[in-house]
Amino acid sequence: MSILDRINTLIKANVNDLVRRADEPERALDRSIGDMKSSLAEARASLRQAQHSEASLLRQWERGRAEALDWEERAMAALRDEDEAM
Repeated sequence: MSILDRINTLIKANVNDLVRRADEPERALDRSIGDMKSSLAEARASLRQAQHSEASLLRQWERGRAEALDWEERAMAALRDEDEAM
């Protein structure tokens, strides 16, 4: 291999390295955007789950409150009727 071939190979390698380095920020940015989209999808799924849990807990609370009011009415009626055994 002549000296000119070696210099030519060296220049090509350096140019290819520069091109590769120039592409890396774009790839890193694309990777970051992909990660952010994935995180957003996970956050939305978590939000839906939290909203579902909130609705379920609200229904449970309403049932418990209605039951407590019912027992309070029964207790008040029992006291009025002087039937504390109820």
